[in-house]
Amino acid sequence: SEQVLRAEGEAKAILAVAEAQAEALRLVGEAANTEQGQKAIQLDLATKAIAAKQAIAKESSVVLLPDSGTDAASMVAQAMTIITGIKGNKGA
Repeated sequence: SEQVLRAEGEAKAILAVAEAQAEALRLVGEAANTEQGQKAIQLDLATKAIAAKQAIAKESSVVLLPDSGTDAASMVAQAMTIITGIKGNKGA
């Protein structure tokens, strides 16, 4: 019936999307294991941290004062510690 064909088509489309996402994640994972990939992650995290602070500053009447725990370099350092930990666990 038409409904069965439509359901099969939707199932195939969902599977194709899932496979594409899995491939994208695999590629990101491979890139993250390179030195250039690590630098790209650092830049991305720093950019997102700065954007988040700007968004919070616009929406809030609370003034965010930079301290050693919240500056961009510190956030990147914390993120890299986590990533290094994850990479270390892979071999275990």
